[in-house]
Amino acid sequence: MLLVEIPLCWIRDIRKLTPTNILATFLIAYGLASVLGIALCQTWSQDGSLVTNVANLPAWNDTWYLFVGTSFFVFEGSITLLVPLQEAVYSREDKEKFPSANNVTTTGIVMF
Repeated sequence: MLLVEIPLCWIRDIRKLTPTNILATFLIAYGLASVLGIALCQTWSQDGSLVTNVANLPAWNDTWYLFVGTSFFVFEGSITLLVPLQEAVYSREDKEKFPSANNVTTTGIVMF
C-alpha cells in the first residue's frame, strides 16, 4: 500500500489525480450497489414480502455501534477530500456556490 500512496503524495497539482478520483468513485458506487443488492436479495428471499420483512427488522441490535463507528469514519474521510476539491474549483462564483453544494450533498447522503 505504501508503494502506491507515497508516489501519489508527490503529486502537487490536484487536477492530475482526476483518473484516481474517477476510479475511486466507480469502486465506491460498485461497493454500494453490491451491499444494497445483497441486502435486498437476502431480505427478499425470506418468506413474505419485502415490505413485511423490512418492517419486521429489529430497530436495535448488537451491530448498531459498529454501524455508527463506520459512519463516523466515512465522514472523517470525506473531510480529507473536501479541502482539495474546494481548492480545485476555478471560478470565483463556483467557489461561492461550493459550500451550499457540499451541504446539500452531505445532507442527501445522511438522509439516504
